Amino acid sequence: MKKYLFLFIGSLGILTSCQDDITFNSPAFQAIVNNETWKANLKNAIIERSGAITIKGTSQYDNLELNISSSNVGSYKLGTVNQMNMASFYPINTNEDTFYSTGIIKGSVNEVKLVNGGTGYATASIVTTTGGSGTGLKVNITAGSNGIINKVEINVPGNDYLPGDVITIVGGNNNASFMVVSVSKSNGEIVITENTGTTISGTFKFVAFDEITKDVISCREGVFYKLPITTN
Repeated sequence: MKKYLFLFIGSLGILTSCQDDITFNSPAFQAIVNNETWKANLKNAIIERSGAITIKGTSQYDNLELNISSSNVGSYKLGTVNQMNMASFYPINTNEDTFYSTGIIKGSVNEVKLVNGGTGYATASIVTTTGGSGTGLKVNITAGSNGIINKVEINVPGNDYLPGDVITIVGGNNNASFMVVSVSKSNGEIVITENTGTTISGTFKFVAFDEITKDVISCREGVFYKLPITTN
């Protein structure tokens, strides 16, 4: 019966290759980092009095750490102005200087959020923008019959923007704006799917950069499953 159940679940595409291993590992903390499987031999989840939680795992060569502003079930964006939500990946050997994190860095825009729909706009593509730290960002906009923008999407991501930049959309009455949520070299998401009070589970993915070299790593299919929670 178990065999058919797993085949059924797999056919729905619910479980990733990384998550399939969870069937045989509990608790677990693992991910695909730069297309290679990373698994923690040692792992813990420590909650602070503030409610923030740190999930840390150590493999044979590297550490992977997730810092989350809350231990509540929900989604937490990475690479934003809220640096209480952060992922980092670094070697165990302290003589190595490499340290990848989802900190603040300039780059092409990865995600935006509409702030003000403005007035006098019409639906259009490749719309010019002004403001912010960078240049070259263009967007597609969707406006209602009232001339207010209700959707904005990245068309050309531009260069040298910072998370938190507020951008004005050219056209209409030049009063619509959106915020840069994250950039291409630093972004991601942690999703806490379950917190029983004694264990925590969820998924994560991120792109992180090294501040010195500006190199990036990519992490996908990340899973933490039934990690025991300890209080600091």
